[in-house]
Amino acid sequence: MRTSFLVAFAALAGLLAPCAAPAQDPVQYCKENANDLKCLEFLGGSSGFHSKSGNVGAQSTVNPTRETARYVVFLHRGGGPPGPADQVAKTLQSRGYLVRGIDDKIDAAGGPGVDYFSDQDRPGAADVAEIANRALPPGSKRLAPRFQKVSNPSGFLGVWLYGQ
Repeated sequence: MRTSFLVAFAALAGLLAPCAAPAQDPVQYCKENANDLKCLEFLGGSSGFHSKSGNVGAQSTVNPTRETARYVVFLHRGGGPPGPADQVAKTLQSRGYLVRGIDDKIDAAGGPGVDYFSDQDRPGAADVAEIANRALPPGSKRLAPRFQKVSNPSGFLGVWLYGQ
């Protein structure tokens, strides 16, 4: 009797399987829902950007073995000139970081810096600060990584280029 129950259950499962919702392709889903948090890791891992080692005419301090594609960078220009912000974005993308656009927000309380929200993200924040500092005009306040006690997903970095 137990065998016939299992056979009946397997047959029922086979009949119901076509009624189950088909699994959606993550490529298609994330194209349509790029801002969905579950797509951040997928999109970062499948971006066309690759880390490059070396630097013509200077020594690169970027560790080419570190996984940069897991970082999502939000650039805040804060009313500063667009050129350096565009250069920072372009350089970060060429190193494998996912840049989610540039806005004009200002960090009135903390000023310029690179915010990170998880201890494991400090190396990425330090690397992003170094890249940004190279692109900023002479005399600009230097960016440094700074831990923030705000609930954000691991891998999120906020880059504040200028303060008030």
